[in-house]
Amino acid sequence: MEEPADKELQIVPDSQALERRASGRGNARKQANAVSEPTVIAADGVRSLVTKLSQRYCKDGRPFAIASLDILEYEQVSNVLGAGAAEQLDRLGKVVCTNSLRGSDRVCFFEPGHILILLPDTNEASAHLVMERITQSIASAKLQHKNKPLRASGAFQVAASDIAESGVEILAPDTEALMESVGYKFDAQGYLYNTQLSSMRLFTKKQRPFSGSFSVWSDRYVNIQTTKLEKSVDSSPLPQGVIFIRATAEDQWQANRTVNLKMFELADRAGKFDAEALGLVARRARVLQQIDHPGVSRLVDFHTYEDRCLYLIENQVIGKPLINVRANLETVLGWGIQLCNTLIYLQGLMPPLIPPPLKIENFVVSADNQIVLLDYEMPYLLTPLMVQSDTADIVFSPLSAPYNRFGMENLLMFLYDMIAKSEQNRNLSELFDVKDADKLSEKLNSLFKIRAELKKAADKISAGATA
Repeated sequence: MEEPADKELQIVPDSQALERRASGRGNARKQANAVSEPTVIAADGVRSLVTKLSQRYCKDGRPFAIASLDILEYEQVSNVLGAGAAEQLDRLGKVVCTNSLRGSDRVCFFEPGHILILLPDTNEASAHLVMERITQSIASAKLQHKNKPLRASGAFQVAASDIAESGVEILAPDTEALMESVGYKFDAQGYLYNTQLSSMRLFTKKQRPFSGSFSVWSDRYVNIQTTKLEKSVDSSPLPQGVIFIRATAEDQWQANRTVNLKMFELADRAGKFDAEALGLVARRARVLQQIDHPGVSRLVDFHTYEDRCLYLIENQVIGKPLINVRANLETVLGWGIQLCNTLIYLQGLMPPLIPPPLKIENFVVSADNQIVLLDYEMPYLLTPLMVQSDTADIVFSPLSAPYNRFGMENLLMFLYDMIAKSEQNRNLSELFDVKDADKLSEKLNSLFKIRAELKKAADKISAGATA
């Protein structure tokens, strides 16, 4: 019986991480002190589990790996020798995986002959070693079908959270990219599918990423008032080749409700966004629609026109611009804690949402003293539409100059500026008990550490005020 995907993940000491897998063959399972079998999860539980592993990586730095295993002979044996012979190969792969993995591991028997494995607390090198042992066990197994020998071999792919991208620090692993690198994706409805299996085309319905008539959709929003028009130039954070228009509109479906409208239009009127890229944009837009967090504005609607204009409808955030608000140090520290909570939440999405560099102009303070981040979604939505080259061969998605993303140093500088402008100016190194200011970034190298230090500083100030 399958256990739920969100079952509490076990922590296995480093000394035992590979010991269990190496002893999985033979009669090891019969020993009284044998570690429990890996949990079998359904395909619809993979997404939530990968998200949980990614969140844990961001919080505690604990790595994880994803591996796919394919029994190479499965389809051929099924076609030549029949389903019974192919079932023996599938059963062999399941038994070897079950006997070779830890109790903390997760295995998804996706389709006969095709297996997806999730390995918590495992780096890339260890994952390769695990999969090599599994494939060796499969290759050495002796099977028979109608008194004739039946051989099997396995092919695997591995992706891990600890793989750096061109030496750049990874704030959160791109879980969708990890899944894709082992041959699996999530469709527009969030269902898992194997990119190599044509049979999965029956599993998911082909749908337009932006459904419904644009003219009917646009009739909902009236009295559009343009507030700002921006064009991409060399110094602009906008991608090259796009015109960005900000406006307000009235939502006729909800009386007296004003919304913000953002439109991204290709400057080249003959150009079009790539259809597959638009599908990714639509899927990410649906993720943003599900966000329910006080620290960010919310996307409520979206559509595209002639595959060259992208429209976003957002709720209006009522509040004062942060740049115009002056507060005491305790309040500013509270805002810093709120910001860390917001960034941690965004990086827990799938794929993780890492906003552009933080600027005080992109924040407002709501009536309940919550700082709210605006324009955080642009890199998340527009990155799939961008290309890395401006060669003449490229016809579609003619956007370039991808966004910069915020980093720990940017966050520290943002906090420093807020604290410096508070009514009680304090130095960051003094506030966080760091004698050498150059060592500040070493002590505060994650969102969770920064949040913890902000809480300590706030508690000290609060205790001093009440003493």
